[in-house]
Amino acid sequence: MSSPAWHGVEAARHEAMRNGDHVEYEVETQVGTIVCLESDPDVSAVHAEGDAVRVSFAPSRAWVLPDDGE
Repeated sequence: MSSPAWHGVEAARHEAMRNGDHVEYEVETQVGTIVCLESDPDVSAVHAEGDAVRVSFAPSRAWVLPDDGE
């Protein structure tokens, strides 16, 4: 069985909001802002504002939303 195709992009962590057992990150990339949701993260591993991060995802677990015009 082959491994899933993973894609990634370099980014900087911009904002984070903890909501129960989830952390929602806004990360800035070369092509715009990406909103990421991490479930049940290790508290010591939550990224600080400005941290360089790499966002990767399985295409089957990503949603593309329409631009809200802002």
